[in-house]
Amino acid sequence: MTPDGQRSGAEPSGPVAPRSGAGPAAPGGGAVPSARVDEAAAAASARSRTVGVVRDVADKRSTLAALGRALRFPDYYATNLDALEECLRDLSWLPVGPVEIVWEDGPLRDADPRTHRVLGEILAAASGSEGDHPLRITRVG
Repeated sequence: MTPDGQRSGAEPSGPVAPRSGAGPAAPGGGAVPSARVDEAAAAASARSRTVGVVRDVADKRSTLAALGRALRFPDYYATNLDALEECLRDLSWLPVGPVEIVWEDGPLRDADPRTHRVLGEILAAASGSEGDHPLRITRVG
């Protein structure tokens, strides 16, 4: 995977990856070991053209901003749920090919379960997309 999350020549994959691990992120409620997120990102780069990694965020605003950075959302992206849905439906600024988000979701799940649920629903709905940018979500944590 290149520094900007690009990988070419990957084969398309299914829309939603299973969660890597269940329950608490780590013993004592700590963060997921960085190696697990890195492993998931490496696996994603083998199957997807564009990979965005979202980690170490535990509130709505930070998570939305991290998603925008991870997928290089356009400048008009506002860090709100409607803008997230709109950008996830488009993705035309990315190179053609599979897109994957590796999301370390444990910190948000622990800090704000309601926002975690809503974001999870939005990401799941977007992951059913077809066309030039099929989207896959991999949750770690």
